[in-house]
Amino acid sequence: MSRLTRGRLGRAGAVTPAVLVALATLCGPLFAPRNAEEAVTGPFDPPGPGAPLGGDELGRDVLSRLLDGGFGLTATSMAIAVLVTLLAAVLGTLSALEGPLARAIHVCTDLLVLLPALLVAMLVLLRLGGGSGAAAASALLLVAVLAGTPYSARVFGGAAAVVAKSGFVEVALANGFGHWRVAAEEILPNLRATFVTQLALRFVEATALVSTVAFLRLPAPLGPSNWAVMVRDSVGPGLWLNPLAAAAPAFAIVALSLAVRHAIMAYAPAPDGPESIPEPHGVVEPVEGKLTAVLGASGSGKTTAMLRLVSPPGLDGEALRRFRRTQISFAGQDPGSELTPTMRVSALLSETAARPERIPELIARLGLTQSHLRKKARELSGGEQRRVALARAVLRENPVLVVDEPFAGLDSARRDAVAALLREIADEGKAVVASGHDETTLRALADEVTIIGENVEFAPPPRRKELSGARARAPHKVVFEARDVRICSQDGATLLADGAFTLCAGTLTGLVGDSGTGKTTLARAMVGLDAPQSGDWTALAPRSIQLVPQNPAGTLNPRRTVRQTLLGAAPRQERHSVEVAGLLGQVGLPAELADRMPGQLSGGQRQRVAVARALAYRPTVLVCDEVTSALDARTAESIMLLIGEIAHEEGLAALVISHDLMLVQRHCPRVLTLQNGRLSAE
Repeated sequence: MSRLTRGRLGRAGAVTPAVLVALATLCGPLFAPRNAEEAVTGPFDPPGPGAPLGGDELGRDVLSRLLDGGFGLTATSMAIAVLVTLLAAVLGTLSALEGPLARAIHVCTDLLVLLPALLVAMLVLLRLGGGSGAAAASALLLVAVLAGTPYSARVFGGAAAVVAKSGFVEVALANGFGHWRVAAEEILPNLRATFVTQLALRFVEATALVSTVAFLRLPAPLGPSNWAVMVRDSVGPGLWLNPLAAAAPAFAIVALSLAVRHAIMAYAPAPDGPESIPEPHGVVEPVEGKLTAVLGASGSGKTTAMLRLVSPPGLDGEALRRFRRTQISFAGQDPGSELTPTMRVSALLSETAARPERIPELIARLGLTQSHLRKKARELSGGEQRRVALARAVLRENPVLVVDEPFAGLDSARRDAVAALLREIADEGKAVVASGHDETTLRALADEVTIIGENVEFAPPPRRKELSGARARAPHKVVFEARDVRICSQDGATLLADGAFTLCAGTLTGLVGDSGTGKTTLARAMVGLDAPQSGDWTALAPRSIQLVPQNPAGTLNPRRTVRQTLLGAAPRQERHSVEVAGLLGQVGLPAELADRMPGQLSGGQRQRVAVARALAYRPTVLVCDEVTSALDARTAESIMLLIGEIAHEEGLAALVISHDLMLVQRHCPRVLTLQNGRLSAE
């Protein structure tokens, strides 16, 4: 049975009880044997022929009241759940985007968390809930918002913070999109799993809140025969005389909460299981005491092969979780998404360490310092994040270590340190599997080599005719100049002092330096994501300087097709004139890729789409941040050739940031080096 079929059957199985409960609550009054307020038995009479569930304290039929009393509770709880979840989703998403609004949201939610919920509920309901049913409903909604939104907003904020560090969000912010637009178009669509789980949880909590309010006789917009009131009125002697008078409505409340929760959770995105990972074009077998290198071109299936190791066929659910917890450690090629951005490095390492005392020695070996432990994950460079993710995997001390692209984005010294660590772990008797595009390093390091698939990248595009000759600028004309620029890290350390450089139209300028020296911080400052501490540089028109982010996996919004990504780059009034096929052709991609999702593209194809997105803005300057670090040598060469050709034909000035000095020297007539806070030109 396929995963899709099982998913549909499972969803139907979860939804069916909720449908039955919903029908019972909505249509229950139609099936009630008699009027819910009609006395037909003595007080708390036991079940009998005319009253299958007996009578309540006034002799009313418990079954009739049960069928009549669910609608108000269900409707009110669902309204509260939807309102709180939507409000929390918006606030949590906005809180993940740095700025005054985010700080205000954090302060307000922190203050609300400190308030005693029950006391607030009583004060609000007694003060505002008297009078009409509308007043009671409004007061109850206000209580629910005050009590539930702060906690839920924090959950959304944590999930949104991970998405907010993705390349596609940074590109949107760099292009001047407002926080509301970025939240609505880029972040919220990627929080579906969080939204579903929070909606389910908020419904359960809303049911408990409404029931408690009714039980305490506080103003509530519920009918006289609601289930919570039935429980309240049956507490006391009624529990002994007719237990069903209290047990039946109590069971109905629990059944309603669980049924609706399971129905909502059935629509949560399922985590990738073994069957969701296609068969790779090759088999990788970890061997105890050996290091296995997995090689192949971009898009050949290396990552797929690695994922098969952490999701072996036949394991699912608890068995799969236990296997991952005790048998295998994994560090993926996108460390930014693996590390909670708001957590400090010390906490990230401690939570996975089998022996916490190993942390200082391990981070020193990886070229990290004690000051890095005090930083949050979002404050690290890409290379630093990669080493922290590797350290987390190593500290678990499981028998098998799987690392995908461990050398991507690292300078030679850090690359050698990581290689030595992996070799030592294998020599200690553990099985190590490492993939990557640094074939020379991996072959020298490995005991065994597995080649996966074949090269599926497109060749460099043929030279094209000038598409916009009027826009082409004279070669070597300076279009961007920086003078006396000073840039600091988030902890105040100076990364660049008195920096000065120029970018010329039609040429590529390289920027190299060790990991953590500030190359990406400089790029972020150039595109407006961060502000320099001092200095001057050329003021360009809005969106005239474009960023191509460094991580292929996060550079495109996973919820958008290629077509939607390219159309989204154009102003709304110009989207009808955007020629998607033409943009794809500019970067050497066929038009049929336009309707694919990013997950259906190889790393090189994603980078080409990212370049096409930048071109859609008609920029003057292109900033390419480590765009080849996760690509094989052949694909990296094709991407560099592409950028060079576009710069020449379109008259762009391109700044290419990389750790690969030889690659940069081959393609960039001028190379800048950032080291010890100083910029120098070769």
